[in-house]
Amino acid sequence: MVPLVLVLQYRIWISILLLSGLLINIGGCNSNTCETFKHDYLQINLPSTTKNLKERCWTGFNPTYEAEFAIAPQDLEILQGQAPLTKIDRWRSDTSSQIFTDSDLQKKGKQMQSLLYADYSDGIYLMQILIDTSNNQQYRVYYSNSNVD
Repeated sequence: MVPLVLVLQYRIWISILLLSGLLINIGGCNSNTCETFKHDYLQINLPSTTKNLKERCWTGFNPTYEAEFAIAPQDLEILQGQAPLTKIDRWRSDTSSQIFTDSDLQKKGKQMQSLLYADYSDGIYLMQILIDTSNNQQYRVYYSNSNVD
């Protein structure tokens, strides 16, 4: 017969391991590859002039795709015409928002001389995009989109 103390220790360790796994799954993970996000309508189809692309992806609860990249100014309309950016009704030259309050992108935008900003939410997706238009040779784009359903 196994002593009661060992049984209790065993159950405690099993509980800790299960809880740890659950917390890791809920928190998501920062993925090195964002390939799965193309099919989740979180990722943008980028213009051919895109340079210096940096992507970050989180899976799990509220999967999020973030990207930072540069485009040629003449490709701005092409970018704005890509899904899911086509859902955006209004682009603004300031970072005012009825959705976000002082988000990281809004803070970054307050430091820019010239910008375009837009956000969108439909209860499923929560999207934010900031474009630094200060340099007329190259625009810097900051994009974030989360599935919050």
